[in-house]
Amino acid sequence: MSEVDRQFKLLIDDLVSDDLKRVEQQDTYDHDQIVVFLQELKGNQILCEDLINEHHSDLTIQDIKPFWYLQNERLNVYRIKLCMVGAWRVLTAGDHRKKEVAILAVMHRDQDYEADPQLIERLRSSYERLGFNKLGE
Repeated sequence: MSEVDRQFKLLIDDLVSDDLKRVEQQDTYDHDQIVVFLQELKGNQILCEDLINEHHSDLTIQDIKPFWYLQNERLNVYRIKLCMVGAWRVLTAGDHRKKEVAILAVMHRDQDYEADPQLIERLRSSYERLGFNKLGE
């Protein structure tokens, strides 16, 4: 597979800006680290595919795990733990057919994602609005 074939387009959901404001209010260091991470992704579309690869880790990304609650609904959503950001998680979604990856949310690590109906609905809505295919389609 050529590198051109692997290039994924990065999308950032509009509501992420509200999340980043909340992060900045609570921890400017973490906020700055997340912003730098997003800027690096915008500058390297080949790395974007890694955001939906649960086997990927590097000096920036500690681990990536499927968001099982939504994966069970066939929505290709993941939770990313960054190495330099202790208290926050980045939630992503991807569509391999469209070659697009989206940042859907930035959430505090203490938040019980699967027990938060507002977050679940927000992620579902964003996924649909982006026109991402469900897993297996």
